[in-house]
Amino acid sequence: MKGQGKGKRVVVRPTRPEARFCMVCGGRMQRIVEHGTRRVACERCGFIAYRNPVPACGVLILRDGKILLARRGHEPRKNAWGMRHWADCRAQSSWAR
Repeated sequence: MKGQGKGKRVVVRPTRPEARFCMVCGGRMQRIVEHGTRRVACERCGFIAYRNPVPACGVLILRDGKILLARRGHEPRKNAWGMRHWADCRAQSSWAR
């Protein structure tokens, strides 16, 4: 980069402010390291404020009046129950119509 000498460290500042209070329970957020990445999490309920939001959608599948859930096979939250998610809704939604 222009104007930088050798050995100078480039500091990248976040584009959005870091959460100070939990959007779930209102508790104070604390700094944690999760899988080698610095994040903030609620010290009261454990909610993690991820700073990498991505467009996604979820699908509820009903069979005989029951909802089909998926169990996570990988961390984070391995073995937790949830809905099936797709990262690109447009690519996956056309077959469901």
